[in-house]
Order: sequence, then C-alpha cells, then structure tokens
Amino acid sequence: MLVILSKASAMVTIIGLLCLASVPSVHAADFSLTFSQPLIGGTFPGSCNTGTGAGGMCETAGAAQELDPDMTPFTQRSVAIDGITYWHQIIGDPDEGFAMEVYIQQSGFLISDSGGRPSNFPLPGVLYRKDLDVQSGNGWDPLGLDPSRGSNFTGNGTADPTRVVMRQVLGGSWNETTSTWSCGAAEFCMDFTKAALETKPRIMQLVNDASEGFTAFFDLDMSNISYDDNTTAGTLINTVTLPELVDVPVISTTPITSNGNGGNVNNGGRFSMESDTQRSTVTGGRYTYTDGSGWVNNGTADGYQTWEFNEGRYDYFDGGFDQLGQTWGSYFDATQNAFPGNESKCDSGVLTGSCP
Repeated sequence: MLVILSKASAMVTIIGLLCLASVPSVHAADFSLTFSQPLIGGTFPGSCNTGTGAGGMCETAGAAQELDPDMTPFTQRSVAIDGITYWHQIIGDPDEGFAMEVYIQQSGFLISDSGGRPSNFPLPGVLYRKDLDVQSGNGWDPLGLDPSRGSNFTGNGTADPTRVVMRQVLGGSWNETTSTWSCGAAEFCMDFTKAALETKPRIMQLVNDASEGFTAFFDLDMSNISYDDNTTAGTLINTVTLPELVDVPVISTTPITSNGNGGNVNNGGRFSMESDTQRSTVTGGRYTYTDGSGWVNNGTADGYQTWEFNEGRYDYFDGGFDQLGQTWGSYFDATQNAFPGNESKCDSGVLTGSCP
C-alpha cells in the first residue's frame, strides 16, 4: 500500500498548475531523502515559501495570477536519475514538525505514475473549460472531501510503489547542520521511509508521555522485502512501557509469569513482543503488488473532460486493506491546514480568479 498525504493543497503529484515550457531536467546521483532544497538553477517549476530565494509558479488561480494563501514550503521539479525522469517534491519543513519528500516516476511530460484527475495550463485549445476546477485537476479536492469524488478523482492510493521513493516525518527534531532527523524528546514522532524503488517501507512510531511514565515504540522494517514476496515478514519491534502503579492494592504477591509480566506486580510494567509473547505471528510485510496498465487516458484527447488510470492491486497473506476506499478527509484538521484544495480557497473567497 502507498498512501501519500501532503500538507500542501494547491499542487499535487499529477501536474498541479503547471507551465508547459520545456526546461532540462536536473540530474542527481541518487535518491536523497534529507529534505534538502535544490539549487536555484534548473529546478523547474521551482520552489515556494522555502526561504532559499528560489521561486517558481507560487501563484494560483486564473493562470496563476493570484497569491496562493497556503504558505506551506513546497518544491517541485523534474530530475533524471539513472536515465529515468522523476517528479520530485519536498513539502513542509522538518524543523516545523512535518515534512515529506517524494520521487515518483513520470509516465509522460509532467504526468506522474499515479492516477487522479489531470490538469494543464489554460492555453487556447488545451482545456475544454478554463475555470480553476479544471486547471487544478485533483488539486481541486485532493482529499475527496466531496464524497462523490473517489480515488479516480483524487488519485490517492493509486501510485505504483515500485516507481516511488519517499519519506515522511512527523514531530521529532531536525538537525540542520547534519540534515538528520530524530525523535528526541517529542511526545509523538513518526518516520515513514521507502528508500528504494523495489522494496517496501520502514515505519517507525513513538509515543512518549514522560510526565506519566508511558512509552510505546513501534518499528516495522520491511525495507529488505520486495513487492513480489509474500513469504517474508518484516522485522517488528513493538514495546509498551507502563508507569509504576501507585496506591493499588496488591491482591497476590505471586508474580503472574504466563503473560510476560513476571516481577511487575505493583511495579509498573513493560511488554515487548520480542521477549514477552507466548505465541507470535508477524504478518506485516507479507503482501504483494501487481501493477496495472497505468494511464489508459491521460485527458489530453478531449481537453481533460475524461481520464482513466488503471491502478495495480495489493494481495495480503492475511487480511486486507482497501487503500482506494478510504475517507482521507477524516484526517483533515482545519486548525492545521485551512485550505485542503483550491475548491476550499474559492469557497472561502481567498481566491477569485477563474473560480467557477
């Protein structure tokens, strides 16, 4: 499964609001996942709100004529790695508690290898209608807040994971000097890293309530497992530490050893799946991915009135998950992101140009 959620809403991995000028791709030696901003030169379309001095297509609405009210740091560009062109995005700032970096293979000029409603610049004869909803593509409603818009519109969950490298961090601490991230003393932090095309991700989460003496650490490392392997489970660390119990009557002084908590009577508790489980079967990582045919219709034939992307399929050794049928809007928090797409910007009145 690949789920990509971004704090930025005006631009998305299909195209966003793009200019059709031809600019040579930037070449890189490998996939860097350190959220490092690229050099100013040769980074089409460019960076916005990053403080680097680089700028490119930071406006939106009506052929990019209005200032975008979403000031999330955002970089997008084409890069060529090992002769293959990728759409490269850096969203957010790890020093502010959220950052995501994505490389996704392009299947055409500025069209990534994931689905969703395509878009284009409103040149004469290109779009069937020049209103901002058509210009925006799936950036009009990227989370599908309108329940009538599913994965065909948003593209969420449709990407081919064997053509994506990405990292997302939440919380934690960022060392700008060494370009490294760590949980530090954060109450919550998460690191989702998929560092190679052909292998699955590593997911780490930590909940740390120091004042209450409670910690929960989860680390599922699937980074050595390919997408055609459903026999190998990921390496799992799952540890929960509870605080010392205070003023709780002791019913028995005999430790209960069968549940892995021997010696913890009236003395808090610690449970580790590695040492304390009687019977443990790890199925995390035991799934396969079969690719689909991709873009059947990229929208260009009729001015982006119709489009069709044939996504792949996940098969699980045990259980399952419908990544295409999720209500991603339920994760939206208006206090963190006031505008989850260009539709909300038009509805709120912060944008007026070309709003339908």
